Amino acid sequence: MDRIQLRLATAIFFFASCPAAISSNSPPKLVSIGDVLNFARQNGSEFKAIQYEFEALELDIESREKVLSPTISSSISRSWDRRESLTSASATRQQSTLSSLAVEKPFSTGTTVGALLGYEWAQSPRTTPNRNTLIDWEVFLSQSLWRNGFGRETKARRAGDSWERRERRFANLLEAQNYLVAIETYYWSWVFAEKEKNIRRANLERSQRIESWVARRLRLSAAETSDLLQARSLVETRKLQMKNVENRIRSVMAQFESSLPGLDIRSLTPNLQEFSEARKLESLVVNEGVNSRITSLGSIIQSAKAARLESRAEQASSASDPDLEPSLRHGRNGIDGSEARARSEAFSAKNRYSEVALTLSSSLDFSLMRASARAAKLQAEADAIRASRLKSESEINWQDLERESLALSDQIQTARGLARIQQQKADAERTRFEKGRSTAFQAITFEQEAAEAELRVWELELNLRKLEAKARVYGRFEGAL
Repeated sequence: MDRIQLRLATAIFFFASCPAAISSNSPPKLVSIGDVLNFARQNGSEFKAIQYEFEALELDIESREKVLSPTISSSISRSWDRRESLTSASATRQQSTLSSLAVEKPFSTGTTVGALLGYEWAQSPRTTPNRNTLIDWEVFLSQSLWRNGFGRETKARRAGDSWERRERRFANLLEAQNYLVAIETYYWSWVFAEKEKNIRRANLERSQRIESWVARRLRLSAAETSDLLQARSLVETRKLQMKNVENRIRSVMAQFESSLPGLDIRSLTPNLQEFSEARKLESLVVNEGVNSRITSLGSIIQSAKAARLESRAEQASSASDPDLEPSLRHGRNGIDGSEARARSEAFSAKNRYSEVALTLSSSLDFSLMRASARAAKLQAEADAIRASRLKSESEINWQDLERESLALSDQIQTARGLARIQQQKADAERTRFEKGRSTAFQAITFEQEAAEAELRVWELELNLRKLEAKARVYGRFEGAL
């Protein structure tokens, strides 16, 4: 009994003192392409940069509305005037305090409203009374009828901002999708390398068995030395191939660690089964429009850019127009030696005044203004032509992508059939070799052909997975141009 307790205590001490050894021997966690892409979306540095960039754009566009923000201005001054005038030398020797407060609010319709409040206090020792207070106020209203008539300039600016937001949003989305395509390419290269490692390991084991069979037959004088050398050459070739595969796996892991620093790729193992699972291309596109046609993100970006430049051209055209602005002012004032009476008079009806005006303003350098508008128009037309070309190319490229996907799927089916035949032939030849009915050269040759045929299947699968990943830069979008 004491011996059993001693063994139990020793075991408990060992496991308690070696948690690192236990955890290090735990099996790697199985990971799929969906897990890797979700991790990239949530933790990838590229996604964070894109998110910050788009937030900066939203704030920048929002801040452009500051041209319609209300403004307030105030001033205060005090003066001591000892100058004399030709008409009255006694009335100009005074000191005064002047202050004003103005509020103005422009609207998107080209309308501007505002109010002004003024206060002036003046003192002169040579006048009676020697101290007076002036209080006046006014409200005003103006409306642009030409350059920004009823908000034409504002509407063009907002339309340009909207198209710029759309352009930048899809540009950021394209960056994100290209990032996912790169991550997916690394993943499938990793899966293929792991799959190839398994195949190469199995081939190495079979090659070593062939080597032992040839060595045994050589001892029985049933084989030649050249057969053994060829078998050993096959084994060394398989070992070299294993080392190359392991180097590729390390390279892919380094790429993962560089692109996704937070992903502990060395503690994971890929799901090899999904490597042979074909995916529909339409399931990988960005889906933001149910009934929209599939188009490339590059085409959408160019179309949005063309529309943005068209709006900017309209802005440049309206900026070269003259401005015709009617305005209306109305106010009252009061002046008295007593500040209270001056304030009362300022709000009485007897001291009111009104003004109606019509102002015409224009730049005199018409040639430069027309050149600016013409340049903006030509740039918009050039980008519209590019957008039309990219739209046509996008449709053709998508059709080519579908066609290549179907062609690769057909090739995979053919390659699988060939691999089965090559493996059956290699198995049959190995059986014949074991019975002494075939040469080592034939057994080794058939073994090599079977291995290459199997790898060819997985190379085609890799090409198809990478081709499918390219569908991520396409999408369905509502209101796509």
